[in-house]
Amino acid sequence: MNATVWRWSIRLGLKYEILKRKMIRARVDWDPYKKVPAKDILRAFEKTRKQAAQARLAAAQADLAEWKLEQFRRNVTPRADVEKAFNATLRPLRERILALPAEMAEKCNASNPAQARQALADWVEGFLRTIREEDVRLGFDREGR
Repeated sequence: MNATVWRWSIRLGLKYEILKRKMIRARVDWDPYKKVPAKDILRAFEKTRKQAAQARLAAAQADLAEWKLEQFRRNVTPRADVEKAFNATLRPLRERILALPAEMAEKCNASNPAQARQALADWVEGFLRTIREEDVRLGFDREGR
């Protein structure tokens, strides 16, 4: 079935301008004074429907990305809070480990506390070196980033 775009708009109950816009957006070749086959009209509606679906998909993906960013921001703890927690819990532990050779030398070897102190100091140094190497392996710098 063939008809002009004007006739198609009447048959479909659409305004002529709307149908014309759909034809232009879908890049369907047409002339306002020539008859257009029904398949071209259908193709114009199909393409505009696909474009609308793509626009809805893009909007939904943008909304999802925004939601994920919001969730990420909610789950990330500010650096100042992490440093505060670190200083409150891990720094005292580190200080106790560093004090270990002086405090435990007498108990480990009462006859030669200097030897015990040196052995414990070597162990503490190796322990802290291992932790620093692990930090480097995991990608943390000295500031903990």
